[in-house]
Amino acid sequence: MTGPRDAPGLLAGAFLFSALVSYLVTPVVARIALAVGAIDQPGGRRVHARPVPRLGGLAVLIGLLAGPIVWNLGHGWDAVVGLGAHDGLQAFLLPMLAVFLVGVTDDIRGLGAAPRVVAEAAAASVLIQAGYVIDDVTLPYVGPVSLGLLAYPITLLWFVGVTNAFNLIDGLDGLLGSVAITALLGCAAVAVLGDRLGSSTLALALAGSLLGFLRWNWHPARIFLGDSGSLLVGFTIAALSLKVARNPAGDTLSAHVPVLLCLLPICETLLTLARRHVSGQAYFAGDRSHIHHVLVNRGLSVPRAVATLAGTSALFSLAAGLSRSWRNEGVLLLIGLTLLAAFLGLRWLGYVELRVLAGRLRAGLPRRGRSAISGEIALARAGEAFAGARTLEELRARLEASARAMEGLAFLSVELDGPADPALASWSSGTHPLATAYLAALPPDRVAWVVAGAAPWDPGTSSVWRRVEPLAVGERRGRLVLERCGEADPRLGEYLVAPLSEALAAVLAPPS
Repeated sequence: MTGPRDAPGLLAGAFLFSALVSYLVTPVVARIALAVGAIDQPGGRRVHARPVPRLGGLAVLIGLLAGPIVWNLGHGWDAVVGLGAHDGLQAFLLPMLAVFLVGVTDDIRGLGAAPRVVAEAAAASVLIQAGYVIDDVTLPYVGPVSLGLLAYPITLLWFVGVTNAFNLIDGLDGLLGSVAITALLGCAAVAVLGDRLGSSTLALALAGSLLGFLRWNWHPARIFLGDSGSLLVGFTIAALSLKVARNPAGDTLSAHVPVLLCLLPICETLLTLARRHVSGQAYFAGDRSHIHHVLVNRGLSVPRAVATLAGTSALFSLAAGLSRSWRNEGVLLLIGLTLLAAFLGLRWLGYVELRVLAGRLRAGLPRRGRSAISGEIALARAGEAFAGARTLEELRARLEASARAMEGLAFLSVELDGPADPALASWSSGTHPLATAYLAALPPDRVAWVVAGAAPWDPGTSSVWRRVEPLAVGERRGRLVLERCGEADPRLGEYLVAPLSEALAAVLAPPS
């Protein structure tokens, strides 16, 4: 059996052997994935340009299991048996494998969200019976709080939520692995402080396995974790973060520790749900507005974006470790600094939805429904889309996309007065009858781009309205006309006109 003197070697051995095994088996797993058709095709929200195998969770699982076993075999069979029996790991393995198999099925054949959630909840229920439960929690300055009948549903929500939160951030090469490694190192540190050898060994084994896999998953990735990997990693971290957060006596759980360890995926998930709610999108619809996408859109390379988010997660894990040995004042300071960093980060990311909501708060939240808010967000997004256009053709394409995205819009017209300029010939998109009629009625000294929206146009309806906003582009004067786009927003000029004027000025500026 392993004892305290063996602990440093056991921990280092589990980490290194898992990394080595995962590194060696990953190319073999990639060939297996290709053979069974577990391939991620490019396109849509995906940033890769070629098909990539996606069964990487199998390599991570092999490394996770093989590393500690191989190391302990060097100490005799008793050491292997002791590792499996220590700290409730036997009760943990079966639910973990069940979640992994669900991910494998999803990678090969595809599964809907409902079967996955049901399987995750069933696996979580087994772990809850084994003691992985949020029942009696300790809060700074408050002390122990018993959750009573709420313990089971809250723990179930934790497992399902954290498992899918890690799945959600798996959007860039190496991102999930890098963030998970920082969370697992935090778990291991907290476990060591609480004298939980089994939990720290498992955390380091999984971190090592992910490190070995990361060699093949780093940009440009040759293999993806897939759902088999993301669900396995998320479920394991959800369980370990609860286990290590218990005090040495095991009677209470420090509530802030698991939250800090998983804070980055949790924030991403909550932010995504909030964005989709206020903008009227389906909650589980995909988009390219996740934090990692925004970082790349702001000019960061994929490796730099991954390093930025992994570094942020590492700071949260460090805070979780420090909080185990600090008094209440230190814990509250850490939590306060973490919240401040999250707030400043969100401001820097510049999400349209948050900016619109902040504007409404400053205006005293006028009584308008969710549909009005989503319409305002659509206007703001349309304005943002104009930024970065380098040519007239690119700006025209963005105008078309924005017009289709604005709810209730029949047509949009950008008009500029002379002088005559071949580059600014009048132009219309599609075959919308209003576009043709509108262009025919323009004065000869004015050019216009008339872009059809998605809404049908009926001149006899009482809901038709027209909004005209002045445009100024250098020496030119003109106007922006929107026909029947719902309730007129008082901030239309801020959201749409100013960005459009700036974009037009940029593409029409003479070369220096």
